[in-house]
Amino acid sequence: MKLKQLLSQNIILTSPLSKEQALEIISKQIEIDPTFGLKRSLVNSKKPYFGMIDGDTFKVDRKISYMNKSRPRIIGTVYNDASGTKIKLRMRLEKSVKFGFIFILVFAVFVTFAITISKMKTGFEFKDILIYLPLALILSLHFISFYAEKMRSIKDFRRFLECE
Repeated sequence: MKLKQLLSQNIILTSPLSKEQALEIISKQIEIDPTFGLKRSLVNSKKPYFGMIDGDTFKVDRKISYMNKSRPRIIGTVYNDASGTKIKLRMRLEKSVKFGFIFILVFAVFVTFAITISKMKTGFEFKDILIYLPLALILSLHFISFYAEKMRSIKDFRRFLECE
């Protein structure tokens, strides 16, 4: 599996609803993103997503009560097709999180280079590899978290739109 596939996903859902019905249901699930001064956690609403709808396109974030920067940013498009109404969902990580991944990977390469040069004379030991354990843990937790949040959002949209 490629790194790009771990950090994003495109999915197309087919709904028996009409395009207008699908957009209406989606709009009922989205709360308008609050202004800069208003904390998202202070807004009391039963709607599960923050975001906006513009015509046939919507941009949403799932509302959660815990800190998780790895949740997907969802950009969706609703359109008609011969087989019914299609909802195309593009799920991506926030750019700052992607930058963090790149930073961690560059740091890992730098550490590998530094350890290799310093240990060329003395030889490698098992403890030299242990420095990668926290980096691997951080990266794997982000991947697992993004995957879990992505799957929950897909399940939500399938439920909302009565998708197959």
